[in-house]
Amino acid sequence: MPRLLMGSVRAAGKDFENFGSDEFLRDNHRDVRELLNQGDNESAIRVDPFKWGGECRIEVHLNAIALDSGVVQVHGFTSFFEGTSEDTPDERDRELLNFLVPRFKAPHDHPTVISAHMQSGPDMGDVTLSLTNTPAD
Repeated sequence: MPRLLMGSVRAAGKDFENFGSDEFLRDNHRDVRELLNQGDNESAIRVDPFKWGGECRIEVHLNAIALDSGVVQVHGFTSFFEGTSEDTPDERDRELLNFLVPRFKAPHDHPTVISAHMQSGPDMGDVTLSLTNTPAD
């Protein structure tokens, strides 16, 4: 049976400034909507980067697979970049992710929520994933 992985990826962050005010990424989100067929290979979940302050970026790299049980396994990583531009190659921190999203059974279930914190000195970024796994009818 096909599974629908839905939800959001939210990010927040701070770019510390020696001169002037600090720059903040405030609770921006990206929607997740991925159709997964049991028995298929894993699928990459596209999440556009979060950029702010002229020199910070968070990337979220995820793959998902629908297991025979109907549970969805999600794995990947988050990366925090800080440098001289929002496109800097200077990765400062990384968090690995590997979790299961059980079959959602309304009305009493809740989304699966996973968080990651990344930091480089006073600069930081947080990512929160909130996902549900329902039958795709």
